[in-house]
Amino acid sequence: MNSLEKIPKPVALITVMENIMPCYNFIVLEEDPLLIGISVHTERFTHYLLNRSFDFGINFVDISHVGAINYTGRTTGEHTNKFYGTKLTKKPAKLIRSYLIEESILSIECVKKDKISFSEHTLFIGQVVNVESKDGEFKIPLAYDYRKYTYQSDEVIEF
Repeated sequence: MNSLEKIPKPVALITVMENIMPCYNFIVLEEDPLLIGISVHTERFTHYLLNRSFDFGINFVDISHVGAINYTGRTTGEHTNKFYGTKLTKKPAKLIRSYLIEESILSIECVKKDKISFSEHTLFIGQVVNVESKDGEFKIPLAYDYRKYTYQSDEVIEF
């Protein structure tokens, strides 16, 4: 196990056009305007799509969709419709062309603004243009912690 695998990370499903990819390599880069970066390996089909797309979605699902997360990570969208394979529902976004996931507890619509290439990954930078949460409430996202999924604690520690 490498050091990175020891760090619990929130996991999201990235949607680009009609493709879905699990991602735990994302970061808020700026607050005004709100910019989020997602890191995608250069050999992934999602990388190919992101280079040709103007936008992407970031979708957080609950623990009942762990099978879908695993499926999307182990299956390429180049020859497979991942929405069909996971039985997740495509939802038209309000301000971007890429689809969102109806079952998401939180969906973020991003317009692609820039990208930074590294040796094996590209950081795609998107400006947040819309955020929607199921039932209007933010719920704690699922986290990936070395081959298992957990919820991050909602405990608040004041100091």
